[in-house]
Amino acid sequence: MDENKRLGRTYVQAWARLDTIKAHYGNYYIPTVAAIETKMKTITQDSSFVFDIQGTNPGENLKEHEIDTTIFDLLDYKISGVGVIGSLLNQYSNGITTGTDQDISNSKNGTLTFLWPTDASLPNTISWKDANKAIGAYKKSGVTAEFNFRIIDGLQVHVAPQARVQYGLYTATSITPLKIWSAEAYVQHTIN
Repeated sequence: MDENKRLGRTYVQAWARLDTIKAHYGNYYIPTVAAIETKMKTITQDSSFVFDIQGTNPGENLKEHEIDTTIFDLLDYKISGVGVIGSLLNQYSNGITTGTDQDISNSKNGTLTFLWPTDASLPNTISWKDANKAIGAYKKSGVTAEFNFRIIDGLQVHVAPQARVQYGLYTATSITPLKIWSAEAYVQHTIN
């Protein structure tokens, strides 16, 4: 909080546990991290009157991916069928979006989602008690979202930072993953 108790920021650190997913599903699925969703929201009616999320860091930075099939089409003249492979790859890659998706349209409940984040999993050898240190100080893995907020008149506010992970599960023959969300992890606390 600033010295006037009106502007502040909080960090939400989150990570996946691919070791746990691999142990649960065995060799049938190849797990990946499809998304990590972080949220900051008020949890009481009186808090929502005086609390507004102003922005996030990182902000919205979406990238859509598309495969250029020109090389496949050129190779198709020499090796029949390569053009079909290029068309299939293009079809499955179009619409794949990476980066960060920010939603602060409701200023009482801001969301920052990391889509297909790299290095987003912590190994099971790092306990949850040491996870914040691993992500923050050691830059091991995981994601960190910063939420910037305003509190009217510096009043006390009850909030709950939250996070959940979407795992993408591939089989040996699948091109697109089965996606499942974890339960939300959250911590309720008071800002004053």
